[in-house]
Amino acid sequence: ETEMPELTEETDNQNPVALSATANTLPNGKKELVIRMKVHTGYHTYAQVSNKDPFIPTTIEFELPEGYKLEGILKTPAFTQLNGSETTIYTGDGAFRQLISGIGSGEIKCTVGYQCCDDNICLPPTTKTLSITVK
Repeated sequence: ETEMPELTEETDNQNPVALSATANTLPNGKKELVIRMKVHTGYHTYAQVSNKDPFIPTTIEFELPEGYKLEGILKTPAFTQLNGSETTIYTGDGAFRQLISGIGSGEIKCTVGYQCCDDNICLPPTTKTLSITVK
């Protein structure tokens, strides 16, 4: 496992999700983008959402600079089932990992969409964009 990016913010009830991103260079020369999502204790975000549930699943979109391409599929953190439903959730501290290959320098934009809930309330869906510099 490669290193997790440092978090620049703490989670709390007002800000239950902290995100950060980095690019690690692997021994084979490829790069791995790591988006860390830390969810405050008692809260969760959604992995897969059953068609019976109104929640918004977590999505990650990458905008790569010229000369780079995505390799393979996005690896997601471990998830658990929500109260026996078909909906699955992320809790705690986890990482989404995406391999990329290419050369050159530039900015990678990672757009993370999610909805965060606890047992009583759901916060409005949120989108955050993170930037990673590659060279």
